Amino acid sequence: MFIEVSDILNQKGGIMTRVVVIFLGLLALAVFIFVCINNNAPAIQNDIQTRTSSVLSSDSSTKWATARADGRDIILTGIAPTEESRQQAADIASSVEGVLNVDNKITVAYTSETPEIISSTPTTPVSQNSPYESEFSRNASGIVLSGSVPNQEQRKKLLRLARDKFGDGNVTDFLIIKSGAPKNWYQTASSAIKNLVLLHDGVVAITDKQVKIIGRVVDDTAKQKIEINLKNELPDQVAFNLNLDSPPPEPKAKKDGSAIQSSSCGKQFNKLVSPKTIYFSTDSTSIESQANTVIEQLIKYSEVCPNSIIEVGGHSDSRGNEAHNYLLSKQRARTIANSLIKSGIRKDRLVVEGYGESNPLADNSTEKGQALNRRIEFKYLREGD
Repeated sequence: MFIEVSDILNQKGGIMTRVVVIFLGLLALAVFIFVCINNNAPAIQNDIQTRTSSVLSSDSSTKWATARADGRDIILTGIAPTEESRQQAADIASSVEGVLNVDNKITVAYTSETPEIISSTPTTPVSQNSPYESEFSRNASGIVLSGSVPNQEQRKKLLRLARDKFGDGNVTDFLIIKSGAPKNWYQTASSAIKNLVLLHDGVVAITDKQVKIIGRVVDDTAKQKIEINLKNELPDQVAFNLNLDSPPPEPKAKKDGSAIQSSSCGKQFNKLVSPKTIYFSTDSTSIESQANTVIEQLIKYSEVCPNSIIEVGGHSDSRGNEAHNYLLSKQRARTIANSLIKSGIRKDRLVVEGYGESNPLADNSTEKGQALNRRIEFKYLREGD
């Protein structure tokens, strides 16, 4: 049997046509995927940044940290009180769903043997001169002042200004007195504090004679206002750089009767969970069997009210020093929170707090009273989004 040349050409032509059609189809699909990704990228980035910031600010030991999203990567900045808390912030950010990588740019302010938040500042100046760095950050929990300040007088003035702008309870002080500040440093720093008001969240970093502001503005006019303010307020020798994003989208009005749900969830919590308490052995963070009933009750509650924000509060008796008891109570709260998370309760629905020996239920002079004070209490805070 002989095959005509024309038949062979027709067969090849058919094959080529199918290859071209498949190629064009794949190309169209690739273009479609590219367009979809680019259209949704800003929304995904904002969502990841918002959720990471929320989780960090919900824990008092990491509320000083500021998270910035670059695509699906998170950049962390701030001044941590200890290396442990610096690593804790990175671990929390890494656990947020959707986060790909974490760039931990957090620095440590103190290297004390007692890893607690230090509210006072050493009065002896540090003698290093360059670079002279200060950082002021804003997030949902307020503002954090960290880095260098020339002297105690300027530190007090800066804190007074910050508290006037943001309220007494919303300012965290990690400033360290250090000599060698550039000329007119306070003029630069006070301008930075004033312009933080125009940020929804972000960081003002002052390095020698450079000011850099990164964050999201509160509204569409804020970026222009910040630029005008800095031109008018900064010393002539100080340059500035702005990297500002649009304000976060307004939350959509809910039509599901969320106010009614909030009231109902709060009542259910106060009836079913609030009276329950978990107790610990002396100087221990281990969960004992009596805790299982309370944990099961919380899990059942979360199935009905999955958006409730719940505080897990740890307490201790008065034995040992106050700093140790604070850390012990915080670790107890974290242990219970981790157990709840493993059982299916969302991490961003739990606020972990440590109260140390500050809120005793019973007399610490007796063993029975001490046993009642070594406890975990749960508190309903609000309904989340």
